[in-house]
Amino acid sequence: MIRVPYFQTATITDTLTCIPWDGSKGGVLILNSATDVILNAPIDVSRKGFRGGQVGAGFSCNNTGNWAVQTGTGGTKGEGITEYISRFEAGGAKLANGGGGSYSANTGGGGGANYGEGGIGGLQSNTCGSQTQSIGGEAINYTDLSRVCMGGAGGGGQQDDGQPVAAGGNGGGIVIIKATLFNGNNQHITAIGESITTLVRDEGGAGGGAGGSVLLYVDGYTSTVTVDINGGDGSSNENQVYPSRCHGPGGGGGGGYIGFKFGPVPPGVAVNASGGKAGLILNPSSTCFNTTHGALDGTDGGGNVNIILPEATVPFKKNIDSVKIKDSITACKSFDFKGTAFTNTSPVQNWQWSFGDGGIANVQDAFHTYSAGGNYTIKLIVTDINGCKDSTEKIINPAGINFDFVFEQDACNPRAVIFRAVGDTTAGIFWSLGDGTVINNIRNPLHVYADTGYYLVQYSTGNGVCVDTVRKTIYIGYKNSNIIITPDTTICFGTSKLLRSNIDSSLNFCWSPASFLNNVNFANPTTSTPGNIMYSLLAVSEENNLVTNGNFSNGNTGFGSEYTFNNTGTFPPGQYAISSFSSGAGVGSVDCKDHTTASGNMLVASSDAANKKIWQQTVSTVPNSNYIFSFWLQGVSGAAKAQLQLSINGNTVLDSIENPLTTCNWQRHFVRWNAGNNTTAQLAIADRTIPKFVNGVDNFAIDDISFATYSIKRDTVNITVDTPFVDTRSDTAICKSIPVPLNTTGAVSYSWSPVAGLSNGFIANPVAMSDTTTKYILSGINANGCTAKDSVIITIKPTPAIIKTGDTIVCRNTAVPLFAGGGASYAWSPAGSLNNANIPNPVANPAANTR
Repeated sequence: MIRVPYFQTATITDTLTCIPWDGSKGGVLILNSATDVILNAPIDVSRKGFRGGQVGAGFSCNNTGNWAVQTGTGGTKGEGITEYISRFEAGGAKLANGGGGSYSANTGGGGGANYGEGGIGGLQSNTCGSQTQSIGGEAINYTDLSRVCMGGAGGGGQQDDGQPVAAGGNGGGIVIIKATLFNGNNQHITAIGESITTLVRDEGGAGGGAGGSVLLYVDGYTSTVTVDINGGDGSSNENQVYPSRCHGPGGGGGGGYIGFKFGPVPPGVAVNASGGKAGLILNPSSTCFNTTHGALDGTDGGGNVNIILPEATVPFKKNIDSVKIKDSITACKSFDFKGTAFTNTSPVQNWQWSFGDGGIANVQDAFHTYSAGGNYTIKLIVTDINGCKDSTEKIINPAGINFDFVFEQDACNPRAVIFRAVGDTTAGIFWSLGDGTVINNIRNPLHVYADTGYYLVQYSTGNGVCVDTVRKTIYIGYKNSNIIITPDTTICFGTSKLLRSNIDSSLNFCWSPASFLNNVNFANPTTSTPGNIMYSLLAVSEENNLVTNGNFSNGNTGFGSEYTFNNTGTFPPGQYAISSFSSGAGVGSVDCKDHTTASGNMLVASSDAANKKIWQQTVSTVPNSNYIFSFWLQGVSGAAKAQLQLSINGNTVLDSIENPLTTCNWQRHFVRWNAGNNTTAQLAIADRTIPKFVNGVDNFAIDDISFATYSIKRDTVNITVDTPFVDTRSDTAICKSIPVPLNTTGAVSYSWSPVAGLSNGFIANPVAMSDTTTKYILSGINANGCTAKDSVIITIKPTPAIIKTGDTIVCRNTAVPLFAGGGASYAWSPAGSLNNANIPNPVANPAANTR
């Protein structure tokens, strides 16, 4: 049920929209007028509906039987009218009218659906054997005339090569107008699904969002109006890195839904409800150029007449009777606050604390630590499901010290830990590290634990009035996880292998050993190992970002700031804008783009004062859990550097943050923190010092703020080196035209060069017979495809040049000396009339003519 205001006459003078759907509220705009609704400006709820699926990782050919997997394993399914099932949020199956996420080997995400069906995502990589595709959202059945739905979201993309990829498109929201007369004044009512303009490159594309819904529960029309409920387009795929491969573009979103109180459709209402287009392969060098590679457009939308608009008839009754606060001090300046609200029927939906020092929380029972003593007025505001509020206030006076500690594990040795004390600086410091180690009066000790496990670490300090201790149970170690994509592999000796991972390279990671890697600072290094080796990868991995609107896609909402908001153009120091360009951030600023998509929003600021909070937000935490607090920073004027700091619960946990002087150069800054007994974290990004650069102004931008749980993950890969060997016979010397068998072992296939003089140039044991000396080179390929070589030289001995006595006539019984030369050994025949047939100069005494 939605409670809406009631107007006598509603006149729209500026673009009217609604807050975007956030999982529990938003996405719906209702105008309820007793007489007329007059449009002097448009209504636009485009992209305010169900939220697009997030980007996932992984690569697996032909995975057609597992279309529902946990978040991160594949692109998340686009939101739809049904709930996600835990651990089955991702994968290529649809989520009712939400499109399936990109999955398997870079399929395209499916488009979201409303009245029109979502388009199927493009086929997986053509290097795989099957034709796997992610599924488009299912069209809503609108035979029930009282039904209306937001546009289903497109499935998120999939990234495994570190190339550009996008989340799925949001669906369009819902517009309901109830009036006697409707004057459209040639304006537009727009509820378009989001098109994905990011050009995906060699990854799985994202699906477009479906068009939203517009209900015109109106008796008559006095002018024309155009209703745009088109589906969004799926992302196109550049395929530049691997042009021979075809990766799936996103499917188009389905067209939206329109409903009228009476039929037929009024002649003054023009409806555009076409389905979104599927993405294309854009690289002219690709074998799939200018095709959708199997992705489909979303189908067109449609509508009904004689719709039913359910309305509650029970009068509203006050629900909240009273609100109370109970506070309990837990440390020098730390309190547990418990809220109580007494209601008649409906439960409280929202609790909002204000602690009097700028800190806020949105849970029933909150924990808060003050940075200094003094009187503070705390206030609790409760809101029930009807939107009604009540509040109470109380004054407290904490006295003590505000301190904390953070720690950082070495990515190469997670048992090596640096502890850093933050907050109040005191001379007396006491550390108990949980394994029997005690360290005194060292602010930032380094300790190496003997083993992994959970340790209770205690840090105590005082200020002369108050002594306090922070206690945190921290886990020292890592957990095994599939973060290396490259499987155990055999390579040939003398070749290299790319080691691929799916880690966030902007956080700490470590490849070991460093032996034979081209660069251990690469997330995807190349090994040229000459022998068998096992590589290990340890990497910090974050999950479940708790920051609301950390990429500013929803505009200036969800956070607080001590700067002044100004989105009207160039703004002076001390102000900020939420914008897609940065050239308005004071003197000398250039136009830099956001970090998220290069086309979205970022927070652009012009600084002029110290210790002002540029951004702040309070989130709920789980005690003793590890978190990473991070953001991306870039300078937008080359002559100045930002000087910023991060704080948690009033303690500066990361100081002296600066951007490079090169403009438009995004860099990530982060710190790791353990919640201890805190159930909330007050997060802040603030100025550190008074700027001292050109014009006295620092102009910068921040984006993609994150506060997420993290762990150190470990994976290994074995590289086996195959050193092939082939062996043929030894060199030999023979006389001309003598056959020589070449006996060979060591491979499964062979080739000889040259092939002239061989009986067969492609077998292990050919027979060589050559008239000239020849060197035969053998190439053998073994079972692993590795090549080895050997050679044999066959030398042809020269034919001797024989010199001999010429033919001679002698008298009978006369001895004749014979002469021969040029040989190494001799054999005369017939031998009967010779004194020695085996010497070069025998004496012949023939009785008759003899040859």
